[in-house]
Amino acid sequence: MKENKLNLWTVIFMMGIMTTLMNYFNSLLALGTGLFLSSVIVHAVGLIPSFIFFIIYERKRSAAIKTALNNKPLLFTGGFIGIAAVILSSYCIIKTGVFITTMATLSGQLIFSFIIDTYGLFNFKRVKITRRKAISMVILLIGIILISK
Repeated sequence: MKENKLNLWTVIFMMGIMTTLMNYFNSLLALGTGLFLSSVIVHAVGLIPSFIFFIIYERKRSAAIKTALNNKPLLFTGGFIGIAAVILSSYCIIKTGVFITTMATLSGQLIFSFIIDTYGLFNFKRVKITRRKAISMVILLIGIILISK
């Protein structure tokens, strides 16, 4: 059990590194091509491996797309949010740098995920927010504010 938790934290840590690198390289691309063209390029490049993985691992589930679109079209808003995130993170990194953009992004993620868990928004299971978790969040946010000043 402990090994699985360690592996999960390693994966999460690596996701943080990959997200930072992705945002950095996207902003460099945006400097050369413009914000909107860079977003098109990023998503077109991402589509290719996604499509290959889909064909290899999940093509039998293609009917689920139609079902989801008919029953829960709100599920597809992640794509629009992803486009906005790529464009806005590229813009912010160009204007303020990688560090400040990442710190501000983390602040937004912390606050919104805390709200989602606390109130069980979007049909997620409510997660009890203990005093320890609340104090930890306040300390993290104070740290982010101090680091970014």
